[in-house]
This record gives sequence, structure tokens and C-alpha cells, in this order.
Amino acid sequence: MSAALHTPASAWDRRFLAFLASVLLGYALLGRGIAYLGVAPLFIGEMALAMGLLAAVLGGYLLRPLATPVGALFASVAFIGTLRLMVDVPRYGVDAVRDAVIWGYGVFGIVIAALMLRDRAVLARSLQYYRRFVPVFLALAWLLYVAARVLDGKIPSLPGSPATLLEAKGGDLMVHLAGVTCFVLVGLTDRRWWFLPAIALNFLAIAPTNRGGMLAFLAAVGLVVLFRNHRVHIGKSVYGGLIAVMLLIVINPRVQFDERREVSLEQFVENVRSIGGGDAKGDLDGTRTWRLNWWSDIVAYTFAGPYFAAGKGFGPNLATEDGYQVNEDESLRSPHNAHMTILARMGVPAFLLWMAMMIGWGVMMLRNVLLARSRGDDGWHGILLFLLAYWTAHVLNASFDVFLEGPMGGIWFWSVFGAGIGACLIYRSSVRADELELSQTLQVHGS
Repeated sequence: MSAALHTPASAWDRRFLAFLASVLLGYALLGRGIAYLGVAPLFIGEMALAMGLLAAVLGGYLLRPLATPVGALFASVAFIGTLRLMVDVPRYGVDAVRDAVIWGYGVFGIVIAALMLRDRAVLARSLQYYRRFVPVFLALAWLLYVAARVLDGKIPSLPGSPATLLEAKGGDLMVHLAGVTCFVLVGLTDRRWWFLPAIALNFLAIAPTNRGGMLAFLAAVGLVVLFRNHRVHIGKSVYGGLIAVMLLIVINPRVQFDERREVSLEQFVENVRSIGGGDAKGDLDGTRTWRLNWWSDIVAYTFAGPYFAAGKGFGPNLATEDGYQVNEDESLRSPHNAHMTILARMGVPAFLLWMAMMIGWGVMMLRNVLLARSRGDDGWHGILLFLLAYWTAHVLNASFDVFLEGPMGGIWFWSVFGAGIGACLIYRSSVRADELELSQTLQVHGS
């Protein structure tokens, strides 16, 4: 075992983890409503980043995650992004910095991985924070989501904030519902009697209003089912899910939030059909066509156009420049797909590195999930499978919405990304230690 894993976490590390856990909880439940807590430009996300950087620099090992293949790919994306940002800041100022956080928040991942490598207790402490997150999220997420829509226009905002205190999007909530569900399924927390009904309640309240989030949830849970071990018992979960669906069919509740979205069985079916490419009605079909047209234009002006090498940069409003702006205040800036945002703003080389990083991270995690399952390392299998499923939910939601471009989704995503790197390195280190011990034992008995 590496000596780095025995270096105790400092008090500053613990303060950072506690503060980050509080920030992530606020982002998950309140969304943009809490993102403006602080004084510009130092909001709570930036405060957490500063604390994490200080903890990692003081403790060392900050460069170690970058020595991995996935870390090196991130460093390459960040290097190109930094060069692009240096060109754009003089012209666009704060707007350029704001657009660059899509990769800039990746520093969270490097910091978290570095802290985990210095002291493996950081991983255990992070899991403990998430265990506390599970019941809080299940109890409040659906309630806050419904309240935000019922009380639309009556909810206050923080001083100087353009957002009300309750502005968590359906897709974001579905990502975290996926994480919570997978965390419970793989056995990383005790299964309280009310967890399954609460998961069903949250799903039925939120999923019908967001098809991307619904797909993210189903994909994450599907990964857990596909790569599960003996600790994952899905019988009761499936039974409870079937009962919930049957009750939904019988009751057929219908809650109209606005002229575009309602919670109903019909809306749920339309979401599923629109994901699969079938005929959809109204807003669903319109938004799908709008997205596909925009993404096609981005591919055209990068891969086969003048923005191949470096993209349009950080600062320009892509929605306005590309002719797809739908908000009168021009608040929409990105094309509802994080990968297309990278392509449009940074060009083809950076996009290819970005996709290689994403694929590399997923392959790294899957290999270790399968290794842990084959070795019977049940605890590690649960941790790694949870992180892989949670990351998958983030990536899928980011492919249909503006998610990684802000702190609410970006800091969560990169935290999971970094935890995955750290967990894999720690696990492989323990595997090598076991193999070395076995080899030494065999040599002793053979001599």
C-alpha cells in the first residue's frame, strides 16, 4: 500500500469536505437559487474551489491524478481551454470566464482525487456525507420541486440574485434521484422501509416533466442491474415499481404546471416516445427538432467550417450568434448539450480530447467494477458501480440540457469524476498489495 494513503487528513481537508457537502446539498435541492450566495465574483462554488485548492496544495499530491491517462486528457483539455480563455478575456471579460467553467470546474475533480490519494479516509468520509444526503433528498426533492411550480412568482430570491430560492430543474433532480437510487441498490446504505416509496414518489412527481432526466435515471439504474453482484436485490424494487405504475394507471393524476408541461401518465408516455424518436406532440417534438438543427449547425461550422481549430471561444452567446435564441433577455447561451458546447467554443481538437477523456473515464471505471466483482470485493464493487452509474446519469442529462455549464451540475459532475479517479487508484493499489502479499506467502511456503 502506498504511503500516501496513510497520511492523515488535516483539519482543513475536513472543513473543505464538510463545506463542499453542504454546497452540493444546496445545489441538488435548490438549484440556481442558492448559486448566487456570496459576493460576486466569489459565490459559494468559488469559495469551495478556493478551499479545496488550498487543502490540496498544502497536502501535496495535487499532480498525482494528472499522471493517470484520464487525468492527462483533462490536463490537455484544460491547457487548450486556458489558451483560448487568455485570448477571449480581454474582449469578453466575465462572460468568457463564466463560459469556461464547463472545463474549469474540473479542478474540483483533481482536488478531490488528490485528497483521496493522500488519505483514503477521505473516501470513507465522502460516502458518509452521501449517506446523510440520501434521506434528506428523498424527503424534500419532490416537495420542493412541486412547491416551486405551485408557488411560481411568489418565491423570494437572495439579494442581487436573478433566481428565486427554489430553482432546481427537473433534469438535475432526476440525476440525483438516480444517484440516490443506485446508492441504495448497491448496498452502500441501510434500506429504510420508506426509501422505495419515496423513490417512486420522487420519480412520479419529477420524471414526467423532463425526458432527458428520465433517460438519465433509467440508464443509471440499468447499469446497476446489468453489472450487479449478489448484494443487489432488485426483486422488491421491481415489485414496488410495478405497484407504483399500476396505481398511476388507475388514478391517472394530472397536475398542470404551465402551458408546456404537466404531470400525467400521458405526459410520461409522450416523453418516452420522444426519446425513442417516435412521434411526439407539441413542445416535445419542437424542442427535439430545435436541438438537432442547432447541433447540426455546430458540427458544420467546426468539422467542415472556419471554427475547426479553436471554435468560437468563450464569451460569445452561442444561441444568439447561431440564430437559436429563444429568450427575450438572451439568457440562453449554450446548445443544451455539453459536448456540443465544447465543440462550438473550443474546436475539434479539444472536442476529440474531451470525448477521449469521457470514454477513458467510463472504461477505467467499468474495468475496475468488473475486477471487483470477479474478485468478490463487494464493498469496492458497490462504490465503483455507484460512481459509474451516477456519472452516467450526469453525462446523459448534460447531453440534453444546459447542465455542466453552471455550478449546479458542473461541480457535482466533476466531484464524481474526481472521486472515480481516486477510488480506482486506491482500489488498484489494494489489489496490488494483496497480490504482493500472496506472492510472498507462496514464496515462503515454496522455499
